[in-house]
Amino acid sequence: MTDRVFNRLDGRQLHRLAEAELRRRDQVAVIANARAALGPWVAQLRHWDVYATFTYDPAKVEWATLSPPEHIPPPSPSASGRHLRSYLEDLSDTLGRELGAFCALETTKRGWPHWHGLIAAGGLNKEEFETAWRLWFNGRGFVKMTRVDHDDQLRISQYCSKYLCKEDGEVVLWGRLSDKAPPGQLHLPTASDTIGRALQ
Repeated sequence: MTDRVFNRLDGRQLHRLAEAELRRRDQVAVIANARAALGPWVAQLRHWDVYATFTYDPAKVEWATLSPPEHIPPPSPSASGRHLRSYLEDLSDTLGRELGAFCALETTKRGWPHWHGLIAAGGLNKEEFETAWRLWFNGRGFVKMTRVDHDDQLRISQYCSKYLCKEDGEVVLWGRLSDKAPPGQLHLPTASDTIGRALQ
């Protein structure tokens, strides 16, 4: 807002602008607090073995029969969630053991679903790691997988969980997860906690 416009505003308009700015700041603080609480909660669910991103290749989706890739519609978030659950079920069957997973949805600029996921499989050897990669790559599209070191559990969990605070905030929770602390029982930092830490 320029000085010329600001000088023409009356008291009521200034008050409305100030109130709108305070509401925006409150929303930013709530989202920041939610992000701060979600990371530790996700980290304690399981010991995560793999961080993965799952993206679609339009040429590989089953409805891409006659259309060129640029005209193929993306799946809806719910359909994409079903695809991810199907992948996790196939992976569990292939490995012959129970898995745990936390996957959060992000939508690309082109409107295609893109999942950020953590997978717990009780450790993966090289062949199992390649199998996990190949199951998504051959059936749906692109996948990037990296092993999660013990020291990186919290950092990677915080990164994945931040996607829950976005507009399309879908999540897939898979398998047996920890019973340690449901999200409602975690301590959410208050604005005064945040200010107190900043002043220290």
